Amino acid sequence: MDFKVIWSDSAIADPEEICGYISRRNPAAAGRVGEDILERVDLLAAFPYLGPRCPTGSESYVRGLVCGNYRVFYQVNSQTKQVAILRVWHGRRGEPPQL
Repeated sequence: MDFKVIWSDSAIADPEEICGYISRRNPAAAGRVGEDILERVDLLAAFPYLGPRCPTGSESYVRGLVCGNYRVFYQVNSQTKQVAILRVWHGRRGEPPQL
């Protein structure tokens, strides 16, 4: 049974901001980045433990999934069968505050 993917308000705003920034110079690239992020997140419904814990090897319940230059931070709740998308963050920015 697949997990339900739920986006936080911050996680919804992140790709919009990312694609808006990219589209100022290259609208086609912005569309590709947005699609890539959504396709990668869609995998989490079937494979919720795909990304490693962040930071790697920690006891944290936050996981990270790499999507090009971006990382999708999320949590898995196996009891409710839900994946909560917390943030979409550029890899060069390190880890987002307050996950």
